[in-house]
Amino acid sequence: MKELSEELMAVSVAAIQQYIDIKKENKDRHQAFVLTSEKGACYPIVLYVYAQAFGESAKVIIEWTGSYGRDYPSEFTTNNSTFRFMHKTLNIASQDCWGNEISVSISAMS
Repeated sequence: MKELSEELMAVSVAAIQQYIDIKKENKDRHQAFVLTSEKGACYPIVLYVYAQAFGESAKVIIEWTGSYGRDYPSEFTTNNSTFRFMHKTLNIASQDCWGNEISVSISAMS
């Protein structure tokens, strides 16, 4: 993925901050519904997630299990991914470990 503009990075940081702020538990490591989408196929799973926003950058760490850990990066940052927050879900556009475009959606569990 190419380097992101400052404006897109700011939007991504704000999206991660909104996800963190929506629920007290989101400030720490927490379980969440994670939906990955690649090449038209969707894969839902419950995983541990940690979101962190600090100044002008932010990141999301996902503790993948099984083959997911082989195919997907564990850390998505505002330097290499774009983030959007809508309907209580954090959406990430990025690439898998092989360079394929992926979408990851994270929703905190109730």
